[in-house]
Amino acid sequence: MSFSADSGVYYIEHAHVPVRMAMSTDSSNPSVPVVGWSVNDDILDHMWLITPVSGEKNTYHIRNLVTGTYMDLDRGSSGDGAAITGYYPWEPAENQKWIVKQVKEGIWKIQNKKSKTFADLLNGGSANGTKIVGWKGDWDYKSSDRQNWTFNRQSGIIDGDMKDIITYNQLIGQNVQSFAPNRIYLTLSKDRLREIWRYSGLQDNSSRRRPDVFDEDALSFVYKSEVAKWGNSQFKADRFTIFCGVIYGSDSQGGRCACNWVIKDRKIIFFDPSTGAFSDDAPFKGFSPSLAIF
Repeated sequence: MSFSADSGVYYIEHAHVPVRMAMSTDSSNPSVPVVGWSVNDDILDHMWLITPVSGEKNTYHIRNLVTGTYMDLDRGSSGDGAAITGYYPWEPAENQKWIVKQVKEGIWKIQNKKSKTFADLLNGGSANGTKIVGWKGDWDYKSSDRQNWTFNRQSGIIDGDMKDIITYNQLIGQNVQSFAPNRIYLTLSKDRLREIWRYSGLQDNSSRRRPDVFDEDALSFVYKSEVAKWGNSQFKADRFTIFCGVIYGSDSQGGRCACNWVIKDRKIIFFDPSTGAFSDDAPFKGFSPSLAIF
């Protein structure tokens, strides 16, 4: 688990307790509490878009992907126990700026710029809904275990940390066309991608597709569109894109074929939208790729 000074989408997880920062509800209303929630639950409002504040070293805005609200220390209070909530962006909003510094390998602290207090898991609680509050502290990781956090990155940049993964893949590397290499790409779990496929109706329409009027390889673009539509309905934050590529080629019989591809856990995974199946290897028997896009 690591944190980069560049923008990215992260889970912010406690270093000692199996919870991560989440919104208590998925409401975009102001003053919704930020709380701790189990790391075992795959809930969308556990993800945060972290972007550097221009001209301010180690300082960031932290925005919830689902609600679109910004992590905010209530009234910028320096008192112990001040609520950390989601709130509308406003200027200069010093209480929406957070200083993030590494205090030990893999462990970070998060300090509110205005109050100088630290994001604190109240009483070190492990129960879902435990409040995350501002609390006095310092940059010594031993001084308060409740204020130690880790970052689990859920996104990548094509010309950054994704570049080698794509370049050295035998199927993708020599055939990929990139149109937005510096954009932040969110990578979804297999379960989430299959859920989108299931609710898109593609799972139920296979028997009703007529091959004389519908090319099977068009399904990859239909699915890519469904992923985009799903993301638009789920996330109010912007400045990122959900990663879902398409790769074209031919199979061992010379027939034209296509599927989707994604990056997860630093490797490329293929997805066949006609069956809902994932593959770590060539998606079709004797597959010879000709073009890959994302």
